[in-house]
Formats: sequence, C-alpha cells, structure tokens
Amino acid sequence: SVELEEVRALADRIIVMSGGRITGSLTIEEFDTTRIGLLMGGMHTSKNHEDD
Repeated sequence: SVELEEVRALADRIIVMSGGRITGSLTIEEFDTTRIGLLMGGMHTSKNHEDD
C-alpha cells in the first residue's frame, strides 16, 4: 500500500515485497518510510538476505 501511515496505524508488523520476493520484515518500532522505500525498491535486509 502507498498509504504508509494507514498501514502503520493498522499493523503490528510490515512485510515488504519487491519483484515477488520478500525484501524485509519490520516491526512498527522499526517503521521508517525511507527504509521501507528502499525495501520496496529491492534492497534486502541482511536478515532476509541470508535466507535466500
């Protein structure tokens, strides 16, 4: 969703996907629009990158 603030208000955790792959899993405490934007663009978190 492009409505990130709405997602933040409704969710406990956010899973970000790009190109059909999970690029990150963030708790609300880790929520950062810049970080989410990078994940949406295909950057992987180190935790999820290890799982590939």
